[in-house]
Amino acid sequence: MTGHIKIIDLENDLIPELGNKKDTFRSKQVFRCPVCTSLTNNIEIRGGFKGWRASPFPICPHREQEWHVLLRVKIRLSDPAHPVSYRKELEVEIDSLRLNAKDDISGSADLSCERKFPATKLIIEDRGYD
Repeated sequence: MTGHIKIIDLENDLIPELGNKKDTFRSKQVFRCPVCTSLTNNIEIRGGFKGWRASPFPICPHREQEWHVLLRVKIRLSDPAHPVSYRKELEVEIDSLRLNAKDDISGSADLSCERKFPATKLIIEDRGYD
């Protein structure tokens, strides 16, 4: 039997005071991963040092899986500077890898409240978010 999941509305509720960085909670809003396109409402607390307030940050459920890392690389390689035929091959590979993505939504999240991941460019450029 699953316990009750508290859902936090990031626009109207206070962000919970969690004990440590990397603590997580679920939000009413859902976020689409710019890499694999899966939806999640799993939020992690980031930052909160030297006077900076900790910030909520959505985390992709697949971020540590090998196919997700490979997908990030292929997205970077699909740069317009490459020949069209090469980019088309990459698009096929990208679409194939995205078939592995499964949504990670718990509780009563509102799918009409879909948001973009923050710092999308950093995630795709593989500067990390782990």
